[in-house]
Amino acid sequence: MYYEDIEEAKKLVIKAALEMQRTGLIVRTWGNVSARINHDEFVITPSGRSYDSLTPDDIVKVRINDLSYDGNITPSSEKGVHAEVYKKHRRASFVIHTHQDYSTALSTLKRPLNIETLYPDRVEDLGPVVPVSEYAPFGTKKLMANVATALKENPKSRAVLMQNHGVVVFGRTDEEAMDTAKSLEKFCEHEYSHLTGRQRIDILYPFYSITNFCRVFRRDKKEEYEAQRDLFAENKDAAYVVYAYSPYIKEASDYKFFMRAYNDDLAQIAGPVIPIKSAVTPHRKIAQALKNSGGVMLLNGIGAVVTGTDKEDAFAKVACLDKCAMTSLMQKAHLHPTPVSFYDAEHEHSVYLNSYSKLKDKD
Repeated sequence: MYYEDIEEAKKLVIKAALEMQRTGLIVRTWGNVSARINHDEFVITPSGRSYDSLTPDDIVKVRINDLSYDGNITPSSEKGVHAEVYKKHRRASFVIHTHQDYSTALSTLKRPLNIETLYPDRVEDLGPVVPVSEYAPFGTKKLMANVATALKENPKSRAVLMQNHGVVVFGRTDEEAMDTAKSLEKFCEHEYSHLTGRQRIDILYPFYSITNFCRVFRRDKKEEYEAQRDLFAENKDAAYVVYAYSPYIKEASDYKFFMRAYNDDLAQIAGPVIPIKSAVTPHRKIAQALKNSGGVMLLNGIGAVVTGTDKEDAFAKVACLDKCAMTSLMQKAHLHPTPVSFYDAEHEHSVYLNSYSKLKDKD
């Protein structure tokens, strides 16, 4: 099946991108969506554009064989991953790449998910097994090759966990692909709870939202600026200071010295490790340390403090930190999650600081 009506395909791509944001499968635009329009081409979300402002004219047509495209709008850096899906699965007409929390967390274990045994009623959606592709930095040929290998070795799978990065799912229609992404996340949430012995967060907090576990301070409000004077003064670009104390972040803050970056979106922001400071550390020293840690820091036994250039930036950091904290807690269950390597995290952090952070909305 192809989406022969290109304009309709573009509208469905935008609809799916907004749905990913609404349902928490991504933050910012850290993910991408595409639709096949014929045997040789697909349309995909652009790089560095807010989903809220997308129009059909912003969706880019890409050729499957060589990834070439027309026009001045740059397609997603993960266009090659989408192309590999279309090459391997001729019936795939819609591809979604997300950074969804529990699926990304389980990807760090480098274990395939045995859907046929553990979740048999979802085999039609997900396939008998969901494989894990080896880690590679985002947008690279190595990442494309690793996903292609996972697809080739598991021809019946409808999804691939991308180690430390996220998920790619596909379907014959946009609805089928979105249902697959949601089914996979629900399965991984249950599996995380089972493996760690933790009660599911949706049971503990039926209306869980990360924003309910945050205290926010704004630079442009005099009384709030005064309350966080040292942090704002030392971090000149920070418009927001957010203290976060979600269940995962608070528990992870019990580590004594630092937490490794287990998801590469946080590695991009903060580098290989997230420092942990005593909650009684003077604000001036916390402010200086924040400046050198991408604006992300844990406070021992309390939670975390995060700075952002705007509210969206601050809460995106909190969401990435929450996902990393949740992943790190698998250590307590002796599951040995694999963090992003120091080399890759340093490299991605450098690239982020020098280019992608200036765009703010990068996939």
